[in-house]
Amino acid sequence: MNKSESIANLAVALIKFNGKVSAISKDKKNPQFKSEYVTLDKLIEITRPILQTNGLSVMQFPLTKDSGEIGVQTILLHESGEFIEGNPIFMTPQRMVKGGQYEVAQDPQAAGSLISYLRRYSYQAILNLNTGEDDDGNDASNAGGNAFIDKVAVKTIEGMIKDLKINRMEFLSYAHAMSVEQITVKNLPVIMDALNKKKVEVYGKNSDQPITGGSIND
Repeated sequence: MNKSESIANLAVALIKFNGKVSAISKDKKNPQFKSEYVTLDKLIEITRPILQTNGLSVMQFPLTKDSGEIGVQTILLHESGEFIEGNPIFMTPQRMVKGGQYEVAQDPQAAGSLISYLRRYSYQAILNLNTGEDDDGNDASNAGGNAFIDKVAVKTIEGMIKDLKINRMEFLSYAHAMSVEQITVKNLPVIMDALNKKKVEVYGKNSDQPITGGSIND
């Protein structure tokens, strides 16, 4: 994270901003997991007037890498000239193809969807917004807390995403993560429960359909 030499004025303004913003209600459904989330448009609609009242503004810029990754840079500005610049976040746009495999997507629609997702994620983060998207019952007292899941769990989840033909972007949005590797131990039980429910939807309640990733208890 980069910032101006002083953020004294910005900090005061941000505290006032957060004092005026209550939990933002969700306005769109995630069909893959029958959950809801707040769209970028709703976030901006609710927060922009309060930001302006406190001399704040958020700027976001799309970024690209030669590797094909697409990213977003988010900067929080104050009218005094002070700023906080979040670390850029990158992901590779992907689409599912025949056989449940993923390939790099190069069409404008895939790029636009990814940029919108990254903007929403980083916008919430830099303003510390409460959108009520954290799963109930997964507080920090759970084993592991905010630690990331291990390689076995990553392999299991990747296998289920492939076998159940789950939209990766919608899954990551549900999991509140930028990648499967960044899913937290805290959220793992709820995520696995959702994936297992999806498995029942696809294969039936009594299905013994194997999952490519193997067992989470391997």
